Amino acid sequence: MSGSDLAARLVAARDPTAAALPHDPPGMPRDLPGAYAVQAAVVRLAAGGRLGHPWGWKIALANPAAQRLHKVGQPVSGRMFRGGLLQSPARLPAGRYRPCLIEPEIAFTLARDLPPRTRAYVLDEVRAAVGTLHPAMEIAASAFGEERWYDAPLPAMVADNVSHAGLVLGEGRRDFQTAELATLRVEVWVDGKRHGVGSGANALGNPLAALAWLANDLSRRGQGLAQGEVVTTGLLTPFVKLLPGQRAEAFYGRFGACRVTLDA
Repeated sequence: MSGSDLAARLVAARDPTAAALPHDPPGMPRDLPGAYAVQAAVVRLAAGGRLGHPWGWKIALANPAAQRLHKVGQPVSGRMFRGGLLQSPARLPAGRYRPCLIEPEIAFTLARDLPPRTRAYVLDEVRAAVGTLHPAMEIAASAFGEERWYDAPLPAMVADNVSHAGLVLGEGRRDFQTAELATLRVEVWVDGKRHGVGSGANALGNPLAALAWLANDLSRRGQGLAQGEVVTTGLLTPFVKLLPGQRAEAFYGRFGACRVTLDA
């Protein structure tokens, strides 16, 4: 199966009314370079639908425990789309996502470009390139079905654009430059009950460090980050599998909150 054919199957399988793909479909690359090539084809196809133009990036596996689980030594990344952007508090249509996973994260909007270069970006450079910090919730879904989607091999997940389905953004804040984001406590609640707790350290030790990793990883692939793009930097708490009628809220201390409800 060609990469374009596989990409078309991945895009089609994101429709909850379509049949899910097996976890390791024929023709799936066995390595990350091959998986990123299929992901690029998925992004080109998806950009022609309701998700619209690519407008930012997501980082996944920023937590060392998740990297150990998937036997990889660094995070992975995918694209985000303008049509998937929602503002908090957000309502999600019932039946659009399979499954509907909510992942509390820190997102950044870039105030300047971080173009590809041979010299590595350092933390102070990426901090200076950020315009605003946002409490955020990534919406994740999968071409590999409602149950045990996580059994798909890592290259299959990367090819499926690392399960990205949308992003809910809270209010942007500019007063983050001196904050110690590694120790930021984050709580996620579902229907008024606490579901889990995490911290900024779960995003590669610091969400800004995750952003620096992305800038450098893209540089190695001849790509860069552009002014106005949003980067969401990785899961900070246990994720929520949101069921119809449920409401999830994530609280980020002085940086505010992000809220989303899945319609019944």
